[in-house]
Amino acid sequence: MAGKVNGFAVAYTAFGGLLIWSGVKGTSLTATFTGLEHGTLDSTPEASAVAADAGSAADAITSGSDVTVPSSTANANYLTIAKFLVENGYTPVGAAGIVGCVAGESAGNPEAVGAGSYGLIQEEGSQYASLVTGNASADLDAQLQALLAYNNAQGSNYIAMLNAQPTPTAAADFYSQYFERPLVTDSDVQAGVANSVYSELVSSAVNA
Repeated sequence: MAGKVNGFAVAYTAFGGLLIWSGVKGTSLTATFTGLEHGTLDSTPEASAVAADAGSAADAITSGSDVTVPSSTANANYLTIAKFLVENGYTPVGAAGIVGCVAGESAGNPEAVGAGSYGLIQEEGSQYASLVTGNASADLDAQLQALLAYNNAQGSNYIAMLNAQPTPTAAADFYSQYFERPLVTDSDVQAGVANSVYSELVSSAVNA
């Protein structure tokens, strides 16, 4: 969401003091610089998230991280989210684009908790803490409704422009820029997820 770095970490090189965006997910800027200082920087994300499927064991959540890393089952929610969006007026391209950003924000895990941000699109602020209750199935249902409300609040003209994008990647970029508005432009976009979900949506429609 606005004002976040969306889990991107910075790697520092000694060549002229150049700062390079490493794209490491799940590591806050503070943790990255601490790791650099002590020689313990690891490209493996430190944070972990609660498993997305109801009834599965919860993983540990590291507080203070911008983005949590989902369980291996969390991305199973991508198609569910996309189909819900299509059922509520979004084109397959638009829905896939949104999911491409959801992937970058929470990896489709409704139980994801970051540094004061919660759920699928990492709503920022303590007022959104109630979105994550520990009941993944119920939280997913509630957050899908909240996602619709959030999108509607941005304006129907933006939704129309999102749905008119030519490709899933373009839709993900548009959603990031005009809905999510991260501090680092398009940092939450997972183009591969957007394209994969779009293919599944088209395949599902053909085989329906």
